[in-house]
Amino acid sequence: NKRRLIRAIEIRQKNKEQRTKGKEPKYNCLQIGLTLPREKLNKKIEQRLKYRLEKQGLIDEVKRLRQQGVSWQRLDDFGLEYRFIAKYLQNELSYEEMFEKLSMASRQFAKRQMTWFSAHGGSASGGKRDKRIYWLKNLSQAKKLISNFIK
Repeated sequence: NKRRLIRAIEIRQKNKEQRTKGKEPKYNCLQIGLTLPREKLNKKIEQRLKYRLEKQGLIDEVKRLRQQGVSWQRLDDFGLEYRFIAKYLQNELSYEEMFEKLSMASRQFAKRQMTWFSAHGGSASGGKRDKRIYWLKNLSQAKKLISNFIK
């Protein structure tokens, strides 16, 4: 239908114009991205997971949510940690299996995040796509950049 096709093109063009409007940020912001070698990042992910499970009582939190009426399906929708702990509490996984699978899923998620950031100005793309993000390797670089920014 020619008329519908023309209307669809008009709507798409209008939406594109609206998306490109206001691309410049309203405020002057400093965007900092931190990079770590993969081995170090993986170690930090595992340490954080151990801390969340052992010190922060994440398993008890999931138990409380279940007692409050949250369904297993809803817990699955809450994200990685809740999904795997729910499987553990349903005896689908042992504690060790839950920890290993959750650790692996967290590492894979971190890798996807870095891929996304790479496509949006991350270190792997040399910052070609989004020049607003400053990719740094350490705290001293961040301090110097922040002090120059606030001057």
